Amino acid sequence: DTDKAKIAAKVAKSLGLEYHAWMPCMLHAGLALLVCRKQTGESAHDVQPYVPYYTCLDPRNKEVQAWLIEQYCKMAAIPEVDYVQLDYIRYPDVILARGLWEKYGLVMKEEYPKADYCY
Repeated sequence: DTDKAKIAAKVAKSLGLEYHAWMPCMLHAGLALLVCRKQTGESAHDVQPYVPYYTCLDPRNKEVQAWLIEQYCKMAAIPEVDYVQLDYIRYPDVILARGLWEKYGLVMKEEYPKADYCY
């Protein structure tokens, strides 16, 4: 949110601090029409395999590409923003890290269509 970043960056500068704007890249729950579809055909917006925030955008979609560039440019144009930090630059995991299997009650020995986001 560039409006919040403008305020926070000005406060940081007034205190003699650098301001690093954190921007999630591929996770945007509010953009329902631009999220990936899974192998099952379901929208990642409507059905998430593990946690509700796994609603990743589809980087193959030209609208997504244009929207992301627009967002990064808006943030970078704020004079008080020193750095733009990008996060979630990847798709959600098809196979979760071994340490998360127990948390979600999973045994992941293969790739599962319900968790396959346009790979």
